[in-house]
Formats: sequence, C-alpha cells, structure tokens
Amino acid sequence: MRNASRRSGVRISVHQLVIFRAPLRMLAITLGLSCAGAVFGGIAGGTGLAIALFFEPRWYLRSFEYYRFAASVGAVLGAVGAPPVTWVMLRRVPLGRLFALLTLGTLAAAVCGWFAFSSIDVIWGPAIAGFVGFMATAIGLSFRYDSPRRLGAGGGPARSITGQLARSRGATPKAETRCVEVCDHQ
Repeated sequence: MRNASRRSGVRISVHQLVIFRAPLRMLAITLGLSCAGAVFGGIAGGTGLAIALFFEPRWYLRSFEYYRFAASVGAVLGAVGAPPVTWVMLRRVPLGRLFALLTLGTLAAAVCGWFAFSSIDVIWGPAIAGFVGFMATAIGLSFRYDSPRRLGAGGGPARSITGQLARSRGATPKAETRCVEVCDHQ
C-alpha cells in the first residue's frame, strides 16, 4: 500500500484527515439534534392532542389517527426546528434541560392554541401556537443561559456603558469608578 501511494504521487496522512473531523462532528451533532427533535416533537404533538381531546369527549374515543397525525407533524417540525434553534440560540443550554423545557413549552402552547384557535382551524391553530410556545421558550432559555452579561445586569463599571466610555477615553479603573458614581447620581 505504501508503495502504491508513492507511485501515484498522492500521499495522505492521518494528520491531513484531521481537517474533516470538525465538519463531520458538526454533521453528527446536527443529525443527533434532528433525531432528538423528531422524538420530542412527536411526543409534544401526540401528548398535546391527547390532553386537548381529553376535554372533548366526542372525539376522545375514536381519535387514534388524530394522535398519529399530530405526532408526525410534531416530529417533522421538531426535526426541522431543533437543530437551527439549538445551534444559533441555545449552545450553552444543557441538552436534557433544553429538550425538556422546549417540549413542555411547545406542549403547553399547543394545548392553549387548541382551545383558543380550534374553532378557526383545527390543524393550523394549535400548530402555530405550539411554534410560538417553542420560540418563546427558546428565547427565554437563551436569555437564561447567555454567558456575557447584559447591560444593567450588575456587571460593574467595566461592563456598563459609562465604564466603556471611561475606558475608551483612557481612564484608569479608579477614574472609571468615579465616572460611574458621578453618572449614576445624575
């Protein structure tokens, strides 16, 4: 094998294959997030419809096809929605908490959407409400697990606007504190 690679003029070493490690790893993680999103989306769709139909006795007994449909819609939406939301907004959230809270937020909003919008449209009302609940939970989680502190969150003079202004003028830390104290009292 070694002689064949020398004759053809192509030499590939293990160190050259390292460049494929990061993209393959990201692809594997994305596929895993998509599969988990499909599972938890299906759970949210089927369970949400089961909870909603529990209060509708005329539909509850003959609705196995409805559960399957709601679970499949939830699975497709979860498989499509989980990877981009996780990569873009929720990188620092632990995965167990991420999927548990996103599932519960979607479930609660879809059930509320069933009671609020099912008279308008039985499919789109709860689906859109579930999406709104999913995104609201994602936004809440992104603020909760955001590592850089927000303005006004007690980051001290170095993280506040006045501290940054003082630092941009070349002030010392003591001058920053004075600037913050003076600016805060005005």
